[in-house]
Amino acid sequence: MKPTVTILLATYNRAHLIGETLNSIINQTYENWKCIIIDDNSKDNTKTFVEEEFIEKDTRFKFYTKDNSKYPQGLGGSRNMSLDIAEEINAEYIHFFDDDDLMHPRKLELQMDMLLSNLNYSFVTCEYEHLDTNKVLSKELKSSNLPLFSNNILEDFITRSNKVFLNSCGPIWRLKVWKNIRFNESLKIAEEFEVYSRLFIAIENIKYGAVQNILFFYRKHELSNTKNRYKDWQIKDSLYSTDLSIFDELLDKNKMSKTLLNYYIKKYVFTSFDNTFNNKIEEYIKENKLNYLKLVIKGFNIMKKIFSKIL
Repeated sequence: MKPTVTILLATYNRAHLIGETLNSIINQTYENWKCIIIDDNSKDNTKTFVEEEFIEKDTRFKFYTKDNSKYPQGLGGSRNMSLDIAEEINAEYIHFFDDDDLMHPRKLELQMDMLLSNLNYSFVTCEYEHLDTNKVLSKELKSSNLPLFSNNILEDFITRSNKVFLNSCGPIWRLKVWKNIRFNESLKIAEEFEVYSRLFIAIENIKYGAVQNILFFYRKHELSNTKNRYKDWQIKDSLYSTDLSIFDELLDKNKMSKTLLNYYIKKYVFTSFDNTFNNKIEEYIKENKLNYLKLVIKGFNIMKKIFSKIL
């Protein structure tokens, strides 16, 4: 019997969309799956709809209302609750999915075939495409040639230099990879970018594969939970906190490379003149005796002071 894939699906106010998402899971050619649905205390009829239309008809679906006393409101808390449940039931393979996106019928099949055939892979991902709400989902297998492969996933993912496309709905993971790794619950956006970065920092030379077919569809619509639940300043603050957290993690785990350091210098010293990053970078340069960079940063800061007085 094929191993079970445990799908971890977070939802909030999606009664009008989640039905299509859950039906795309039911239609999988790989039938040995479970789906853990974490509802972030929706204000609409998501709970009633899911229980009546899916839970009562298919025991592979499990529905949980999030305990906000243990897991705070937001996607990070919902993901963490689902991870904890997955560990409690001894899941082996997990797949994060969103409540408004759609799976190609062969998504689980093709990715699990690759993952089971390559024991050194920590995850297998796939290609995707955007899907307008009025577009019909095709069962045809197509490719879009998205860049999914990297010789240095840590550097390419953080700097986006080679635009490695990894997101929450693409990969199927071995759950053991997530031991002691959880989402940052304080972030309002970029939760997956932050946690993937920490995961790639923690695991040296992580191995993975990619099915070069479009296997999930990112549905485009106006009712974005991020836009509706958070203000612009909260989103900007989360993005900045994410970069700062990853920078500190790279230093703490001694994973700062020349490529990554140059990326942060360009982004937060030469472009945005950020004092927090500037001070951290200067301290790192001093501790590691990177004299050539010390002179560059010093010269730049002198020029910045001159221009600030002129302007």
